[in-house]
Order: sequence, then C-alpha cells, then structure tokens
Amino acid sequence: SEKNLLPPVSEELDRRMYHTARALLHKHGFEQYELSNFAKKGFSCRHNLIYWERGDYLGIGAGAHSLMENQRFSNAAVLAPYIQFFNTHPCFSNQDAAVRVEEEIVFHGRQFEGPAEEGVFQDSLQQEKSGAANPETETTATFFSYTDKEFGHQRYASELEHISTDVAVSETMFMGLRLIKGVSLKDVFSQYGVDIQTQYKEEIAALLHDGLITLNNGQMCLTAKGLDFANRVFVAFIS
Repeated sequence: SEKNLLPPVSEELDRRMYHTARALLHKHGFEQYELSNFAKKGFSCRHNLIYWERGDYLGIGAGAHSLMENQRFSNAAVLAPYIQFFNTHPCFSNQDAAVRVEEEIVFHGRQFEGPAEEGVFQDSLQQEKSGAANPETETTATFFSYTDKEFGHQRYASELEHISTDVAVSETMFMGLRLIKGVSLKDVFSQYGVDIQTQYKEEIAALLHDGLITLNNGQMCLTAKGLDFANRVFVAFIS
C-alpha cells in the first residue's frame, strides 16, 4: 500500500496463523504462558508478568507510568518542562537536583493528605501551547503536588488516578485471564474481599455455558476455545 502497511487478514486466516504458530513453538519446546507469549521453561518474561498479575511497578523518566498501591500515575511526557521543573523548583538544591529528580517525581503510591494541588510550570521562554504537545517545542507541563504522610516530602506527578476496588478487581480478572494458568479467585478474595463468583455470577455462567472458561478449585482459566475468543471473556469483567 501507499503507507507500506500490510493489508489486514481475515479472522479465519488470523486464527489459522495463530494455531500454526502455537503448534510450531510447542514442537520446539516453547511453553505458552500467556495469550500471546511463549518461552522455554523457566524463562517467562518476569517484566511482563508484573503487568498481567497486576503487581506494583515504578516508571522512571519523562512519560513513564507507574502503578503502586492502587494508584496509577505518570510523569510529564514533555522532556523540557520535566527537566526544567526539577532544575528550578525551590525544593531542590543545585547540587542534588540531578540525583533527586528521579526520586521526587513519583510519590510511591502512598496515601496523601488533603486534595491535590494542581499547578502549571512554565519555563523562562513562556511560549504558548498550541495544538498537540510536541516534545521538541513544548515548554509547559502540569504537576500534581502531594504531601507524603510517611516521609513528609512533596511528591509530584503529571497525571494521577486513584483506582477503586471495583476497577482493581476488574483489571485483575481481565489481565490475569491472559495467563494460561488463569486467576485464583481465592487470591482475589484475599486481596480485595470480593467474591468473584457472586459479583460476576451471570457473566461466569454464560462463559461456562459457551465453553470459554473453566473453573476448577477456585482457579479460572481460558479454554482452548477461550483463547480464540478471549476478548469476549475480558469484556465480561470490565466494570
């Protein structure tokens, strides 16, 4: 095509290619541990498993995203104000700004006192924002300021989302079901106090009826058919 993009394939061909790839990888000793991932035994990607198992992770640098203790936050995506903020903010001294920039741009997911204080930092050029953000020319960024109860420090992030229990449970289910081992409903109850079989009673009944999931001893997994229709399963658990 004009954009040098491959044309989309039919769903039938897509599934045939997927099944062929699975068979070939299994033949050569690669185990499928996630919907789209295979590895030799003991070599599953620990980095990606953190996301699928909804573990905490800390992003460092401009534009980096983090999830800690049910708070999702991100750093300013525009590099110029990201650097300038920490070079000029009064809480940083010149000698330690470079060291503390990565430490102080995140607030480590703890609970904070009072409402967020939103402020816009602008560099000395005072250029006006126009259109979509351009990392080469953009000079402003919004930061949210919080007081860390544990350490009493100010923490900063450009975006913040406090995740409710319902959303956390939903994410745990549709992310965890990507894994071949599935999701332990006992673990979900232990972590969130939510009985999945009660909260999603009708959805689970329909998925079992359609042969898309199995449920044995509190462990929910996709079936072979469910791997082909995974999005139908995931949608059932989206709040």
